Parts: sequence; structure tokens; C-alpha cells
Amino acid sequence: SILSNFNTQKVTNMVFMFCDCESLIDLDISNFNTLNVADAGDILEGCYSLKNIRIKDTTQTSQSSEFMLRISYYWPIINSHQPKSNE
Repeated sequence: SILSNFNTQKVTNMVFMFCDCESLIDLDISNFNTLNVADAGDILEGCYSLKNIRIKDTTQTSQSSEFMLRISYYWPIINSHQPKSNE
């Protein structure tokens, strides 16, 4: 993926990074080092087609609490916009 080449080690601001990516279905940011991210507000705002997010193991020290907070905040919102299966 294109994002696998991103060096995010020194990034401090990820505000609106994927905002309004309405056709984004699968997001692999497992290589992101977000330890220095102080603000990730609205990082996934408007990503209503998103079904899968791959992130690095949250027990590793390369994820900032701000980044994880924002991802966990948006995931239920995104997931609630997924069509329910008619089983």
C-alpha cells in the first residue's frame, strides 16, 4: 500500500488526515509510528465506507494515547453506518 512508505515517526498532528475519504473501505496504518502525535482530531471523520482498520498492536509503545483515542472514538461511528446484513 502507498501508506506503507510513510515515515510518521516525527508527526505530531494528524488532524483530518483521512477526513471525508468516503470511498475508503480498507485502511492499513499498521506501520504508523504515532508516539509523537499530540492531536488526531477528526482523523476519520466522514469515512462512512470504512470496514477495516489495521493498526499496530496497541501494546507496543509506538502508538500515542491521542491517536488510539481518536481511532477508538471513530470506529463505532463508522461501524454504525455499515449496512446491516439481512440474515
